[in-house]
This record gives sequence, C-alpha cells and structure tokens, in this order.
Amino acid sequence: MNTKIIFLDIDGVLNAPNYWRFWWWNLLNRMGFKTELADDTSIERRFVRRLNWIVRRANAHIVISSAWRHRFPDWMQWLHLFTSMGFPAVGNAVIGTTVSHAPSVKRGAEIQGWLDRPEKRPECRRIPEPISAYVILDDDSDMTPQQKSGHFVQTNPYKGLTRKDCRRALKILRRNEA
Repeated sequence: MNTKIIFLDIDGVLNAPNYWRFWWWNLLNRMGFKTELADDTSIERRFVRRLNWIVRRANAHIVISSAWRHRFPDWMQWLHLFTSMGFPAVGNAVIGTTVSHAPSVKRGAEIQGWLDRPEKRPECRRIPEPISAYVILDDDSDMTPQQKSGHFVQTNPYKGLTRKDCRRALKILRRNEA
C-alpha cells in the first residue's frame, strides 16, 4: 500500500489576508502609528477545493501541522469542519496533528518527529505503514534541508494555495510511483 501524507499549514495556505488591508496596516506601522491587525482569517473554500484536488488524485492523508492544531486538536473536529464546508473527502483524509513542542522548535522538526516516531503521534487515526511519500504545504520556510529539497511546497501567504502549488504537491506525492 502506498501511504501518502500531506502536512498541512492553514494560515497562508487555506487562507490569504486581504493584501491591501495588510499593505495599509504595514504602512501605518512604519510611519509610527501602532495599530493592531485584526485576526479575521478563516478557511477559504477556494483553497480547500484545491486541496481536495490533491487529496483525491493522490489518495493522500492529511496531518495538520498548523498552529490551528491548538484550536482543533482532535481529527474529528477537522472532519466536521471540512465536511460542513462541503468537502467530506478532505475531512475524511485528516488523520491527526503533529506534536506541539516549545515555540523554539521549528515546524520541520515537528514534522520529522511525526514521521520518525509513530508511537508519539497524538490522537492519530491508524494509517498503514510505511509512508511512501509526503509533502509539506506551508507558507513558512522553517523546514529541514532534506524537506526543503524534495518534500516542500512553500505557498505565498498573500495568494494561498495556488493551482501551480497543487501541481507541484501532486508531483511530489507521485514521484515514487511505478
């Protein structure tokens, strides 16, 4: 069995801030006006539709590596969230989250820990071993050198998950297929 995993960040992948609102906020802060940028980010259907495209074509499972795993630590919550948005295939693909460490631990190290130590996976649905391929979808670049060289698709946080990102992710997940 070919088990494929998508390590999924949320902010900057399944949502993108309003560019112009951010631009004005940045300008005001550089001019000395200390303002807060309201956190009104949410998961956008257009990006989940693109994730759904990858999941269905690769028959992949999803592990949430985002800080959102603190909001929704149980895979059942993700199942409900994505199903209520009309994407049950994405909801059913979520099998768990990475282990949360101290803020100084980079996300790439958390992902590597999930891959290397199956016994330490928190509340994870059982998946068939071994994992044949994985891809990391994230807008941040704090991954290991090995991950960056062959398992990482870095999204633009202002654009979210693009079609080009989806094609690159699918290519990574299918690389070892006969």
